Amino acid sequence: MRVLVYGGCHAEVLRWCLEEYAGVQADKITNFRLIETGTPFPYDRLGSYGAVIFNPIFSQTEWNTRHLEEECQRRGIPVVRYPWLEWGGYWPQTRITTTGWGKLWWCHLLDKVARAASSFDAFVDRVFEEDTFARAASDTLAASTKALEYRETWGKVDVPISSYVLEHYKSRRLFLTPSHPANELYFLVLRGIADKLGLRVDRTLFQRDAQLQTGSMLPVLPGVAQRLSLEFPAGELAHHEIFAGQFDLHGYLALHYRKSSAVMLTATTNTSLEVDGEEVQRVGKGARVVGSTHSTSSNGHLDLDALAYAGFGNRRPRRKRLRLNASHWTAKPLERSAGSDGVKATDRVSSTAALARAAVIGAQ
Repeated sequence: MRVLVYGGCHAEVLRWCLEEYAGVQADKITNFRLIETGTPFPYDRLGSYGAVIFNPIFSQTEWNTRHLEEECQRRGIPVVRYPWLEWGGYWPQTRITTTGWGKLWWCHLLDKVARAASSFDAFVDRVFEEDTFARAASDTLAASTKALEYRETWGKVDVPISSYVLEHYKSRRLFLTPSHPANELYFLVLRGIADKLGLRVDRTLFQRDAQLQTGSMLPVLPGVAQRLSLEFPAGELAHHEIFAGQFDLHGYLALHYRKSSAVMLTATTNTSLEVDGEEVQRVGKGARVVGSTHSTSSNGHLDLDALAYAGFGNRRPRRKRLRLNASHWTAKPLERSAGSDGVKATDRVSSTAALARAAVIGAQ
């Protein structure tokens, strides 16, 4: 059997699972790539597929998936609809944000808490307090769930997930970021697709521990976890394209608290650096450090507090004061321009109001 999976980044995960563990030939078309480039859907290819799997899109005119459904119905091709797999219930006032490093999920509520704190330690204490996020956490949970239910209802999906999310979101982490599900949800959707198409999925897949959608994670703040009675730890901040490494919770909070001085440095050559004024460590071209800058001396040395690393091998220093030769590194500040607010929101928002009126179904 040959199937087509049509969707966003989730479609690639589902395609891989179907091909590797369900014994079908699976192709993928990325919906937002077609939309971004103005490329029509290739209806002439549908004749080669025994089924089409997709997440519904309603607000993109000629790419609205009702056209795809109508064509599949005309040709007698079975379809399976799953919802766009996004749910931001763990992350109040968090939205895709343009920074000097690229687009990130960024918690703007956390910035407000940081600005009001008298010190970094006081900021961390507030992050661990339930009342810091009480109303925002509850509102975001309700609004994000409502948006997911809306997508399922109006999309007439065959594989809903909202009731499962409501039942289990407290006991285990179901999303790594608002738009990246954890394995458990992928397995739920995959089982639903297999049932609809009469496929048998190799059960060994469901014993997999490594995440299917790798490279991205967003911490769940401890105060939010208390408010929502979550039973799992905060996790780390990771983005495979931007950081090439991970921030622990301390580093993630420091990034928000010190965002005006946060910088990403990439080594342009093999070089060395000092760690805490004593140890000299060699690193190779392409090594990366994210930290908070302090000063640049007259002899061209840059001092910074390191928050995350990549390309340091097993000798990676942990949250140390570093001194390095500024001419051997390129720098990208987190804030896009001097004097700006630094991070600017785009139109994909996990705020209460935006989620409640969500209209774009499935397209990034």
